[in-house]
Amino acid sequence: MDRVHILQNNIIDKNDENPVPQSDHQKVLDIIFGRWRSQILYTGVVLGIFDYVKSDIKNTSDIANGLYLDYELTYRLLRALG
Repeated sequence: MDRVHILQNNIIDKNDENPVPQSDHQKVLDIIFGRWRSQILYTGVVLGIFDYVKSDIKNTSDIANGLYLDYELTYRLLRALG
């Protein structure tokens, strides 16, 4: 996928001179999922998950216990961040 760049709502292949415009449906999905992705990252930062795991590899229960979080919700957040 490194050959494909997204630029001004068009997908451009380096070997292709003609950009392929995204459909309106794809643009809406990009907006929705982009919002979700940014919220997931924001939650990980606010809860301190990235700071907590940067020093050592930890499993979900270690992270949940260390940050005083619910195990199931921590598991879901980690899956979303992955």
